[in-house]
Amino acid sequence: MNVDGKGFTLLENPQAMRLKKSGFIKDRRFVKQPTEEEMEAALEPSPSQGGLAGAILGAFGGNGGNE
Repeated sequence: MNVDGKGFTLLENPQAMRLKKSGFIKDRRFVKQPTEEEMEAALEPSPSQGGLAGAILGAFGGNGGNE
């Protein structure tokens, strides 16, 4: 549910989890409405989170070409 209490924003599950971790969401409600840039940034994992690519590189001993 949006901050205004009147509307909803449909989010991808990983995006919602990242926004929740960033403090935008509590109990399935936005406590602070993120900007469009923050919404888009939450769609992709940050480099520190790694994601699937980080897990694959880690499994094969790669570190993004910084060996």
